[in-house]
Amino acid sequence: TQFAGARPYAVALILAGIDENGASIFLTDPSGTYIPYDAIAIGSRSDEVNEFLENNYNVKMSAEDASILAVDSIYSIIEDKTESRHISMARIDSKSKKIKFIKNDEIETYTLKSRENPKKKLSK
Repeated sequence: TQFAGARPYAVALILAGIDENGASIFLTDPSGTYIPYDAIAIGSRSDEVNEFLENNYNVKMSAEDASILAVDSIYSIIEDKTESRHISMARIDSKSKKIKFIKNDEIETYTLKSRENPKKKLSK
């Protein structure tokens, strides 16, 4: 804060990437602090989603299982568990180190698998 009562605009951001050390995800907060995570969410009701991810994410998951878990985490806090139009997803290939935006039909496949197996832990 430069002046009492006036704060500059700030943002929280999730950054992900792959380098010679492997995959990394960081959460940056408005103060500029960055913290590494295995799985993280920001935004409205992120505390609930992060608890869900903490209880269900496993670093040895396949990319498909992690994608289904991402859908599960969204569905854990919303009423309408039949729509996938509001879900966007991307994946970074560890070999090519290139980002791939997941198409809606593939996301729909993950939503169907999520609805088939709703036995995820909501809390410890």
